[in-house]
Amino acid sequence: MWAGRQADRYGPKYVIAAAFSIQMVAALAIMFFVKDAFTLRIAIGVNAFGGTFQGVAMLPLIFLHAPVEERGKVFGLIQFVRALAATIVTPLIGRMADVTGGYRAGYGVCIALAAIGIIAALLTRGGRPAEDIDAREVGH
Repeated sequence: MWAGRQADRYGPKYVIAAAFSIQMVAALAIMFFVKDAFTLRIAIGVNAFGGTFQGVAMLPLIFLHAPVEERGKVFGLIQFVRALAATIVTPLIGRMADVTGGYRAGYGVCIALAAIGIIAALLTRGGRPAEDIDAREVGH
């Protein structure tokens, strides 16, 4: 609920950019600071926190940009692409870990993807706070 409140207050595109930033910090922490199971759990928790913000703020962006009759299709397509990317990227990062002898390079890829996500989120049009959205824009 708190993540949704932030999306309403600051706008979903800024919350998504912040979510990618949080996940980037978590990946950097795993790469350079994690030395034991406790700090690994903290870093994974921070990453999950960022992922929650992404998921919550994605829905308002869909409502802002997709026509009413296509919102379900757009949401399904986004979820499909996320699942497909996870299915493809995970074995590739596993192979990278095998070749390089550790997961550091894989987290480097995660950092690069988070940077792309931040830029893409900030370049998205709209994403204004909820009180600025005209009711006609959301199909009412």
